[in-house]
Amino acid sequence: MTFGKKVRFIDLFAGIGGFHHAALKVFPDAECVMAVEWDKDCQKVYSTMFPETDLRGDIREVLYVTKSGKQREATAAEIRNENLVPEHDILFAGFPCQPFSKGGAQKGMSEQTQGTLFHEIMRIIEARRPQLVVLENVANLVGHDEGRTWDTIIKALRGASYNVDKEPLVLSPHEVKKVRGGAPQNRPRVYIVAVDAKKGLKVPDNSNLLDPSDWRTQSSPAWDIETIFKGSDPEETELDEKELRWLEAWDDFVKKVPADDLPGFPIWADAWYGRMRKPGRVEGSTSTLRAKRADEEQDDPEWWTDFVVKNERFYKEHAGLLDKWFDKWKVANFPESRRKLEWQARRHHPTRTGRTLRDCLIQLRPSGIRVKPPTYAPALVAMAQTPVVGLGDTWRRIGPAEAGVLQGFTNYRPWKKVMRVDPTFRAGAAYKQFGNAVNIGVAALVLKRAAGYLSE
Repeated sequence: MTFGKKVRFIDLFAGIGGFHHAALKVFPDAECVMAVEWDKDCQKVYSTMFPETDLRGDIREVLYVTKSGKQREATAAEIRNENLVPEHDILFAGFPCQPFSKGGAQKGMSEQTQGTLFHEIMRIIEARRPQLVVLENVANLVGHDEGRTWDTIIKALRGASYNVDKEPLVLSPHEVKKVRGGAPQNRPRVYIVAVDAKKGLKVPDNSNLLDPSDWRTQSSPAWDIETIFKGSDPEETELDEKELRWLEAWDDFVKKVPADDLPGFPIWADAWYGRMRKPGRVEGSTSTLRAKRADEEQDDPEWWTDFVVKNERFYKEHAGLLDKWFDKWKVANFPESRRKLEWQARRHHPTRTGRTLRDCLIQLRPSGIRVKPPTYAPALVAMAQTPVVGLGDTWRRIGPAEAGVLQGFTNYRPWKKVMRVDPTFRAGAAYKQFGNAVNIGVAALVLKRAAGYLSE
């Protein structure tokens, strides 16, 4: 593959520039000739990092023309001749994942506000025919709608005369060695690499695109989440009194239970006293983690009945101890989700000796308090579930600068600059942006290997 003197690329659904950073890691003198991002807060950060980039606000507005007082979709010829989209070698797009994510309603390509945005990508591809296309999305895209959504995307690319492997390339930062751009975060994402068949380019199958012996970590314990700490501002990381009390109560619990093995199933205090309310599903969701509570009569799901039985058995084994613990901490006054513990740190604490929450990684989730080993973080999400890390004598959240490191953004100054000039922009916006961002290290790895293979 020959890009010429300088690689030119466009950055669609650009967010805060994950693909832009990845491109510069592989091609230091590359030029972004156009970026598109509709979110105003993301625009502020992107413009601060890349002030010379032509940043547009809405891809649909970019690809529309007004003729005779009427607005319509631009034709491929108009996109080229009127330079609505500049000529480029590489097209990057971390296109919106909500229609394909387990966290959304899963309407896929039928979702009218975001699902059809892939159509805009194809319009640019057909009009400008970049040599290389790199797309990123949630791993659930592969199996969405029994694979039909994935097939639609692959068929669209092939229909435009692009070579692309139908087999998905799914990678997570925690699987990648630090020297290759990895980070301690479990964030599986699918990458689609396509090349212009009309230019005689052939894409390798994904099993050969990356040599695991060169980039894959040997085992997950190789990571230590504390390696990413940057000393973020205390007001952005400290827990409030209620949160600290919840964690102190459950820390007391894991220390007092006189057994080496804590239950691997969710420990629901409500089940001990017959206070669990039956679950009712959110319409359109098949995930039990998205279950809401309902009082109306209905059949009991097997998973729920199983957990109730296991919790009742656990209570009978330790009733006296659990009653005292429950009363001591006034657990009945905790929110429903904080009366539940998901202990997933059994390998980190295989016995009762030294068992504590104070050296673990914790998520305060809507489904409960999840405790994991301090190896790598769960995927950052665009919600208020920022991981909490135990530091021996206390706990604190991973700060926004540290969340950035998990996504490959090692410089937090652009966010600080935006905060200074815009008092409405706070740390919460940065967390959300990192939760939505393309991981720089993984994207750079995919790009380098794809471009390197195709240039051979």
